Amino acid sequence: MKDLNIKIAGETFCLKYRNPQIPLFFSDYIIDSTGEIPICPTDDELNKIRADFVRTDSKRFIELPNRSSAQLEFHTIHYVMAKAILKRGLLLVHGSAVAADGQAYLFIAPSGTGKSTHTALWKEVLGNRAFIINDDKQMIRLTGDVPLVYPTPWGMVKSGIQAQSAPLKAIVRLERAEENMVKPINEAEMFPHIYKASIRGENAAEAAAILNLEKKLLSKTELYCLKCRADKDAAITAIKAIMENR
Repeated sequence: MKDLNIKIAGETFCLKYRNPQIPLFFSDYIIDSTGEIPICPTDDELNKIRADFVRTDSKRFIELPNRSSAQLEFHTIHYVMAKAILKRGLLLVHGSAVAADGQAYLFIAPSGTGKSTHTALWKEVLGNRAFIINDDKQMIRLTGDVPLVYPTPWGMVKSGIQAQSAPLKAIVRLERAEENMVKPINEAEMFPHIYKASIRGENAAEAAAILNLEKKLLSKTELYCLKCRADKDAAITAIKAIMENR
């Protein structure tokens, strides 16, 4: 196994990796110094992620051979790192995040709902005032008064701006609908959705740490439900209600 040192969300990691393609996935995050947090996926963890792929891909009619060994290892690193950062006050969340006028907005929903499409529409409407932080996986730091959203290698940074963070103003639950509508919601209404968008704990300590971070996250941000079409008017409606509060 070889070493690769990277920096994500202000934390440094020393990865132990097998596949020679792994450094390509982390090319924007590589550092020269030795990372502080060791990440060394075991064979059991690789097998777990392989089994997860088999289970989820069978539902999408994808054959496992289409998943390369590099992809399996890359996603196993994601799984191991997501647990390692809990003690640092960081939560990895599945969603699409856009920064606009210096504040971040995180959209969460099941895969295929249109999260990436919606954040791309914000960028289209706001132009240079906005950039996509990441369209799939974010690290959110909860050690300060305001949550900070950071990009990760798991997803795309479509704006070309790498490794920038922004304070999180709002979390938005996205639903498809025939009409565009925004409404504020409370923590109890949002919790099941942020729970589904976060990792699962493998033991009681991890589950408690995740639950604590999820509750803290919801208590520190504005929360909304956006029912919308996948069109530019949906972004305009959301921007007016969520970003401009009108």
